[in-house]
This record gives sequence, structure tokens and C-alpha cells, in this order.
Amino acid sequence: MRHFIALLTFIIAIAGQGIAQSDYQRIESKASRFFANEEWSSANAMYILMLEQHPRETDTYARAIVSYYMSGDTVRAVNILPAALSFRVPADSLLTEVRNISFGLGRGDLYENYLMRLQESFPWFSRVADNYLMQYYAFRQNGPELIRYAHTMLAGLPDNRNFLRMLATGLLLVGDTQGALEAWRRVVGLYPDDYDTILDLANCYDAMNNRGEALEWMRRAYALKPTPYVGSRIDALTGSK
Repeated sequence: MRHFIALLTFIIAIAGQGIAQSDYQRIESKASRFFANEEWSSANAMYILMLEQHPRETDTYARAIVSYYMSGDTVRAVNILPAALSFRVPADSLLTEVRNISFGLGRGDLYENYLMRLQESFPWFSRVADNYLMQYYAFRQNGPELIRYAHTMLAGLPDNRNFLRMLATGLLLVGDTQGALEAWRRVVGLYPDDYDTILDLANCYDAMNNRGEALEWMRRAYALKPTPYVGSRIDALTGSK
């Protein structure tokens, strides 16, 4: 927390001073060059100077986070988040930028580890970090971790459609088809017109060669959205064509 207070005090102190636009562009150019050349400490120095002119710039905070992390200064990387939030930088935009930059460097693990450190450092941010980790593991198709974080999120919101669908995806990834079917059925029980989940059920039963269930769910899907694909599957299942 001391690092956060020091960083926040510094940004607030310099935010009102301002620098010439030409100087800002020069600093920005240097920052980009240092970042591209993986000169992380030098890049960080430039990003802090850039915050003097634009203390609400999401990309600058995100690049500073990644630079600090890549230079091994994980404490400052973590403490940038509350500093950015104090200037009303949206957490979603900031974390999305950190994710994109990390992936661009081929370091998806950096984004994962960053979220975990946020959990450890800021309990008030833990649930937000859990949600982003769940999405990350869905992207990585990591079934066990996706299941774990889906259950964590469902503990707070047991009827959340997205979390239940994430759970179903994780169960499929680990080969628990029956578990996935149960999760989807729970979604439909709560949201009877959820087309995507109804179609997931239809396709899963179709893949299992369970003609009766597949036909029932295909018909329900077709009643909501009569697409050519669903129509063709109904025809095939009923032997119409």
C-alpha cells in the first residue's frame, strides 16, 4: 500500500503541471521505442512522465503495468491499478489492455499472474479478478480451472446465466458430458428462451446420437429462431429428407 500511496501522490502532484505537446510526443515516441526494444525500466520512466500530461490514459497505465511486470517490479505493477482507478480509468478497459498487450508479447501467463496478484493484494478486487480469470481459462480451454472459477462465481450468483454456461463449457472440456447437460438444463430452467443454451443441448444430444432428445431441443430452438441449419437437422432427425 505504501508503494501505491507514493505512486498516486506523484501522479497527482505532476498531473496539473503540464508539458508541451511536442515534448509529450517526444516522450511517447521514446516510450514506444523502449517498449519495443524490451528496455523495460526506461519505458517505465517515460510512461510515468506521460501520465503528467494525461493521467487518465488507459493505454499508458496498461503499458506501465506490463513494463513494471517485465522488469520484475511486480509490486509497482500491481499498485498501478488503484492509482488508475482513482483517476476513474475503467477497470474493464485497463485489464483488457493489459491482456491484449500481454498476449501481443506472447506472455499470456503475465496476464494470468497479474490477476492472481491483484487478488492477493486487494481483497476488495478479488471477485472482479475471479471473473477475469474465469474468462481467461475459457479462452485457454483449461477445463479444471474454468470449472473452479465458475463455481467460485456461482457461489455468489448461483443463477447467473453466463457463469452456468462457463461451468458447462469447463465440464465438456474435462469430458463430463452429463455434467454439462445438467448445467445447460439448469440455464434453460431459469431462462426458457435462451436460444444458445437450447441449441447447445440440441447439438450435444445430436452428437450423442440421442435422437429423441436432439429432436426435442432442435424443435425448441427452431421455434425461437428458424435457421436453415436447425431446420436441416430436424429434417434429418425425422427422416423428412
